[in-house]
Amino acid sequence: MTRSTVSRQLLVLVLLLASCRSSSTPPHTALAPSADCSEGSASADSRVRWLAEHALRVRVVDPADDDFSDLQPLKEVLRDARVVLLGEQSHGEGTVFLAKTRLIAFLHQEMGFDVLAFESGLYDCAVAWERLRAGEAAATAVPRCVFPIWTRSEQLRPLIDYLGEQARGPRPLELTGFDDQFTGSASRERLVADLRALLDRLGAPFAGGPEWPPFAAALQALAENLYQRGKAADPAVEEQALFLRRLETVRAEVAARATADDPEAALWMQVLEGVGPAARQQWLYDLATESVGPEIGRLRDTQMGRNLVWLANRRYPGRKIVGWAATYHAARGLGPLEPDEPGLAEWYRQVTVMGEVAAQELGAAMYTLGFTAYEGSFGTPFEPAPEALAPARAGSLEDLLHRACLEHAIVDFRRPPAGGEWLRGPLVSRPLGHQEMRAPWGEVVDGLMFSRVVAPSTQAVERAP
Repeated sequence: MTRSTVSRQLLVLVLLLASCRSSSTPPHTALAPSADCSEGSASADSRVRWLAEHALRVRVVDPADDDFSDLQPLKEVLRDARVVLLGEQSHGEGTVFLAKTRLIAFLHQEMGFDVLAFESGLYDCAVAWERLRAGEAAATAVPRCVFPIWTRSEQLRPLIDYLGEQARGPRPLELTGFDDQFTGSASRERLVADLRALLDRLGAPFAGGPEWPPFAAALQALAENLYQRGKAADPAVEEQALFLRRLETVRAEVAARATADDPEAALWMQVLEGVGPAARQQWLYDLATESVGPEIGRLRDTQMGRNLVWLANRRYPGRKIVGWAATYHAARGLGPLEPDEPGLAEWYRQVTVMGEVAAQELGAAMYTLGFTAYEGSFGTPFEPAPEALAPARAGSLEDLLHRACLEHAIVDFRRPPAGGEWLRGPLVSRPLGHQEMRAPWGEVVDGLMFSRVVAPSTQAVERAP
């Protein structure tokens, strides 16, 4: 698989230290709007007519616009959902960040969703939420857990501001994470000390024994991602096995001493469950080739799925969660995908993703919304220049939506209105890494949000204190 493909499809599997995409595409800005859609185009294809009549038209993606009259039909679409996962194509779509922020505000204010779960560290986000509730500025607290690929984006600023505004209100939007990785400053600064404090409180003997110092040192190295970053040599196989045995001892001591009504211990049990997979990911990662093989993907996504189910069923029972993740992770499964590139097809056959794991437990209570676009460009603040979208293939879902004269719209695959049965068959679309592939998309995601033009994520502008 080429590095370009890896960066688009699999960047979500590794810590985002810097851009790793290698592309020969020259610098681009967002494309100018294409020619207006033809009034006659709607009569040329029954699918285009159906989309023009039945797709849920979204008026704007600006988070500052809180007139949610255009989003009201989502109440019917999401009537069974307790967990709504909002995807994104590549982490480089500023337009999508804005659209997701407006959707989150709607879900929070009008549909009772009061937990925001990010594709970021479970432990890190628990600390960030603690600091938010204590009065720390959101611009300081949120980067304690959320990946820089988002927190350094100007288009995420409205969501960070919203979290801060709501944090101490009567019905806050609680921040959490479902990643097993160590994703922010919280882990580097507090993980080992906080675990030691818990063990001391519970009277766990491991913390006072001779095995604690080497275990704590290895855990700190993991928290700082030293193995991932090539700043520390991977432990020998025997040392890796010893660390994992010590980890299980710690979990056993917490489980034996904590009471059923101890939320801190319950959180730590879940965090510690993810330390083993996170360690294996760092030890498997090949810094020289930036290799993210299928085993790393399976380890991370399986644990993220387990974490998401734990959040839904144990930490927040009865509450409604909106998740922020790459569509790659949020998908109900990647097996139905038929990409043109053989290497990518083989990858999809080998991996298990978070949404697939979570759906086994949550079923119809989970709704995954992917995102796609007809034209424009995408890129992260870490990259030298945005990359232009290739022209949409004739007959692709993006082409049909454009010909239906839609600017922003949501297509529901789960329960399409009458006449939408064609949506259940194979279609060409590109909600994963902007790469066109054929699939019965309703088996991959529950719905797609379309924007005619997508613009990249840009560097956050420094604000005066």
